[in-house]
Amino acid sequence: MRVEDPQVFLPFQPAAEQWAAVWLQKNNLTAQDKLVVLHPGASDATKCWPASSFAQLLDAMNAQGCRMILVGHGPTVQIAHEIRARAKAPFFDLTGQTSVGEMASLLKRCQMLISNDSGPVHVGAAAGIYVISLFLRDQPGINPERWRPLGSKGFILTNKPAEAVKLDSSGEVASGLKDSIEVSEVLQLANRLLQKP
Repeated sequence: MRVEDPQVFLPFQPAAEQWAAVWLQKNNLTAQDKLVVLHPGASDATKCWPASSFAQLLDAMNAQGCRMILVGHGPTVQIAHEIRARAKAPFFDLTGQTSVGEMASLLKRCQMLISNDSGPVHVGAAAGIYVISLFLRDQPGINPERWRPLGSKGFILTNKPAEAVKLDSSGEVASGLKDSIEVSEVLQLANRLLQKP
């Protein structure tokens, strides 16, 4: 038997739930706001969509009325600085400031997560929100078929086949482009999902 849309279960911690509720209240954010979270980091730099692309996406979505939030663990803080230097629109930067539990409780209260291929896509899927996962690489063991966000609200965008990032035996980038996914592609999919009830 094949499960077409497997669901991921995630227990939410009471302390993290309280933290998320207080943070939203402190920042005057409510369920009526279009809250979109960006996770611009990954365990491997070769899986990271450029900071400049995230900045363009952030500006475009902000112009459409979305309230933008950045999340991620320690190393993502530097990417957030790059985004801040390029983005014109305001955003909330929580990189390096939340536990996994707090991030999960925050995601549960948002409409969407847009992320590189990384752990938060699975947290977002388990939280029941729309997830767009960006896949730059497509090699055995690192591919969207294996690591896509599960559930009916999980979506992927991939590099064009000839432009997927490939590594050589020493782990160096042998070919491919990190900016093959266009900002307009991500924006178009995000807008389509945000219009759903």
